[in-house]
Parts: sequence; structure tokens; C-alpha cells
Amino acid sequence: MPALLPDPWHFPRREFAHQILASLNSGLVNSIALFAPRRMGKTQFVLRDLLPAQIASGGDAIYFNLWENKSSPESVMIEALRGHIEILKGAATKRTGKIASSIDLAIVKFSAEYGEELAAKNPVETVAAAIRLWAEVLRAKKQTGLLVIDEVQHLATSDKFVNFTAALRTALEGSADCIKAVFTGSSQAGLTRMFYDTRAAFYGPGSQISLPRLGNDFIKFISTKASETYKPIFATQDVADVFEQHNASPYFLRQSLNFAVLKGLDLKTAARRVGMDLYIELGLQEKWDALSIVEQAIVQFIYGKQQLYTENTRNWISSIAGEEVTPRRIQLAVAKLERGDWIDKTLDGKYEIADPVVTAYIVEITDASLSLGHEEDVKRSHSKKLHKK
Repeated sequence: MPALLPDPWHFPRREFAHQILASLNSGLVNSIALFAPRRMGKTQFVLRDLLPAQIASGGDAIYFNLWENKSSPESVMIEALRGHIEILKGAATKRTGKIASSIDLAIVKFSAEYGEELAAKNPVETVAAAIRLWAEVLRAKKQTGLLVIDEVQHLATSDKFVNFTAALRTALEGSADCIKAVFTGSSQAGLTRMFYDTRAAFYGPGSQISLPRLGNDFIKFISTKASETYKPIFATQDVADVFEQHNASPYFLRQSLNFAVLKGLDLKTAARRVGMDLYIELGLQEKWDALSIVEQAIVQFIYGKQQLYTENTRNWISSIAGEEVTPRRIQLAVAKLERGDWIDKTLDGKYEIADPVVTAYIVEITDASLSLGHEEDVKRSHSKKLHKK
């Protein structure tokens, strides 16, 4: 597992980590799909809570992030598996052009010398062989291994990953006695394509969970840590308000606290500045401007937690668009917004903003208490936004 420096700001979620491991070790399920939107602390939970809990229990663990190489996610897994097994078997103490044939994993060795030959091999078979060999090592050591694949929904983005995904599933099924898997993702739609349909690549009923939202204990922890570190006292209620305003994102809260101190701003002002700066830096302004008024209105409605298909909603959006908006048009707009990663559907079937960065922008252009009773205020908000283009 990756070696990490201590983070005094990390809020541990050890109990949840132990719950996941207990479920996997119970034998009821061999894999779990863990969902959380972007910037919600999912990867930090995996690296700082889940993997250490697995190691502390006497098990073994390997972690991959498929976004490390989006064009060839299988190469990420091949390299990590090869290196990990080298360490486990003690076959190599330094990386040279060749490794012991006993752990060749049925692949050509990773080196410049063999680079072209490796590319010519079938990487699907390579990963499958690597998992089987890791299972052999684990059985010999009477250990259980935890395989964590981060951003696994990436495998559903291209047909070229279909064979690789099928081989990965088959290899894990054949090693289920000693290898358990946690698949994490930041796109609920992507995870649905991977896990929820009976024809999905990793379909497994009852094995999908969401990362719990951080609550009051986290707010108190961060408020105390901020006051101890920065000396200025941050009101717990201000911390809670900023945290909630940005979809309970610990990333945004920490960035806002730091920015407030550096710039001498109050926390809420700092949070708006941080959100807008990142929004612009990521090029989201141009993408937002490319959306239709109907699509923009739907995003704002979802932020306001309003129902999308009521007659009042259609009338409201129609008044903004200046033309009649049918349920079908709303449907098509929602589908486009999902594909564009503006919104996502949660496990309970509700839509939410997919990225807290987008939420930061919505806060700036829309009354946070968006309601159908304030139609004229919202219209003025749209008008103000449109004049900024």
C-alpha cells in the first residue's frame, strides 16, 4: 500500500473501515462497491483508514487508481501487482531490467528492453495471471488480501475495456477464498453500469454502499484543530455552514480555512473565493456557458433539492427559457447533464450535484433557499449570470 506521511487534519473513520472488512470477511460478499462524490474524502478514507485496518488485522492489501493512466488502466494494475508480488516473494531488492522467472507472472518483464514486446502481449491475461499468483502467495502465507480499485467506473467508459473487465472479474471470482475487493467510484451512473444491472460487469446485489457523510464530530474536530493551529477562533457554526454549503466536502472546508487565514478573510467569504477560483481554474465556466438555459435551470433546481417533473417545475423552467418545456425535454436535459458529470444519481434514486466545485458556483448565482415562491428573484439571478457571459 502507498506510504503516506501523517496528516494531523485527517478525521479517522476507523469504525466504518472495520464494518467494511467485517462484511467481506463474513463470507456473505466478496466485493463491495463504495460510492462517494468527488472531493468527499473517499480516497483519503481508503488510504488512511481502510488499508491500514486491513494490514493491522494481519492481512495484505494492494491499491490502484485507474485514473493514473486513463488510456491503459490495465497497465496501472500490472505494474502495481508485479511490484507488490516481488516484495512479497523477496525475489528482487532493486529494479533491474529482469526479474526472477519464478514470478514472471506470464508477462514480459517491465523494462525498456522489453517494452515493445510487452505492448504486443495481451494485458488482460497478464492481470489475470498476476491475481492468480498473488492468491497463491496469500494461501501459502494463510493471509487474506484486499484489492482496492479506485475510480473503477472508468472501466465503463470505453468498449476497449470490456475484455479486460471480464477477465478481472473471472480472476477475482477464482480467488474469492483469499482475495476480497473494494471498488470505489465518484460517478454513481458509472458504478450503476458496473454493478447494479443484472448484466453489469460486477453485478452483486446488496454489495453497494455510500461513504457516510461526515457529521458533527467532524465539525468539532476541524474547528478545534483550526483554532489550535491558526490561533484565530473559527466559530463552530461558521465551520458547519461552510461545510454544508459545499455538499459536506472536507476538501473545501480545509481549503477555505487555510485561505481565510492567509488572506485575513472571514470563513464564508474565503469559502466563496476558494470555490470560484477552482471553478475558473478547472475551466468549468466555459462548460457552464455552453449549457442551455434549461440545463442550467435543472442544475440549480437539483441544488435546491426541488422535484424535477412536477407541473410547477415545468412552468418555472418554461418561464426562464421563454418557451414551453415538456417532461421529455427535461428528461433529455437530465441525461445530458449526467453524461457531462454535472449531476449524479445517488443510491436512493435522487439527483445531486456531482462536484462541490459546481456547487460553489451555484451558490453565487442562485438563492441558496431556491424555491418556486421566489421565481422573480431566480429570474434576476439568471439575468445577472447571462449578462456576465
